[in-house]
Amino acid sequence: MLAYLNDKIYFGNTLKDYAIALAIFIGVIILITIIRKIIISFINKKFPNTEQITMADVIHSFKKRLLPITYIIAIYSSLSFLKVNEVAYKIIDKGIVIFISIFVILFVTDFIRIYSLSENKNKVKIPSGLVSVIQGFIWIIGLLFIFSNLGYNVSTFITGLGIGGVAIALASQAILGDLFNYFVILFDK
Repeated sequence: MLAYLNDKIYFGNTLKDYAIALAIFIGVIILITIIRKIIISFINKKFPNTEQITMADVIHSFKKRLLPITYIIAIYSSLSFLKVNEVAYKIIDKGIVIFISIFVILFVTDFIRIYSLSENKNKVKIPSGLVSVIQGFIWIIGLLFIFSNLGYNVSTFITGLGIGGVAIALASQAILGDLFNYFVILFDK
């Protein structure tokens, strides 16, 4: 049986290599599932006095966003054991960076949305428009990170954002003054 697994070669890998890659895939999924359960139980023990709805939403978002990342990490770990064409490996590597980055961005934006909807101790309500602006900035930063990892030069875009920001600031000085006053009042409470 072992000789059969070593003799049959498909796409440059033996059946034994594929079996080991499958075992790595299953092992990584089991390991990450155990780690995820430990983290969730730690969160539940560490923050028992917080609002249960908010923590339940954070844990639900954590589970929802971590599950696809778990499978991607498991696939990447098992593929790293196999002999893969260099071009295919680069495509897989870039795809994994994009995929994980998007799910991390989604988790952060979920966390901001959950925090904005929760009842704070100081009863300071964050306006939904401000939450949308913060989420937009997070998406911009995340997309810049993705494009930077894909090999694009993002410094030109960042410079353009800086110049555009100065132009917008000069055009809307009164509105920005009111906005900064709002932040001062908000953080003072």
